[in-house]
Amino acid sequence: MTTDNKSLSFGRYLRAIRLKKGISLEEVSWETKIGMNILVLIEQEDLGRLPREVYVKGFLRSYAKAIDTDGDHAVQNYASSLKIFKNSIRSETDLERSDKAFWTRLLLSLGALVGIVVLSISGLNISRKQAPVDRQAIKQEVQMKQPASEPKSFERLDSVDLVKPQTIDDTGQDTASASVQAPDSDTKFDERVSEKLLLKIRAIEKTWIKIIIDNQSSREYTLDSGDLLALEASSGYNLLIGNAGGIKLNLNNQPVEVPGKSGQVVNIQIP
Repeated sequence: MTTDNKSLSFGRYLRAIRLKKGISLEEVSWETKIGMNILVLIEQEDLGRLPREVYVKGFLRSYAKAIDTDGDHAVQNYASSLKIFKNSIRSETDLERSDKAFWTRLLLSLGALVGIVVLSISGLNISRKQAPVDRQAIKQEVQMKQPASEPKSFERLDSVDLVKPQTIDDTGQDTASASVQAPDSDTKFDERVSEKLLLKIRAIEKTWIKIIIDNQSSREYTLDSGDLLALEASSGYNLLIGNAGGIKLNLNNQPVEVPGKSGQVVNIQIP
């Protein structure tokens, strides 16, 4: 063990020792019973995808023991890296909240401004509608614009009635044409269900489990004895089980064998 290796963070530290001793990652997985995907995440120091801190510390000690190196050093470096990672996430969260507050205040201000403009326009229209018609002024204005040959052509204005525009009732729309016949939903629902992978997990002992569905989203659960968990996927599941003897699996009403013993951490892929 060299001072240079000691200066590395937890994942690169373990990887450097492993490569120096010529030990493959598969050998470490076989010795520790830790899944290859977890070991890869440890060496890549992917803190965002690693399981809970208490489990990662156990993995690091098992990994270090398998390659005969200092597990305490790896755990200490992991704790330091995790602290920095959490602080970074907290800072990003605070920044996002600040941005959301800014845009919320901006939208509220714009909404208030639009409201003021609408009220102003409405008040102006009302005042125009309420303004009396000065027929005498209109008559005089028209007479001033007429040629001298027709001085009395607009005397008929006094006998003309002002007619208000007719209000058109647009609430009688024909809604019969808008009806749409619903598709045969029962048949399509049956087809979708037949394509899904339905996984049932029953706990017979207290255990922790991390589940990755369709290689995308991940979820973590702590199950007590007697708990039942039902999940649905399209392509499959990846399970990291903290207690191999603590659960029973059933996929589409068919039992799935869980390798390992009670208290052993295992990683399995279904199907």
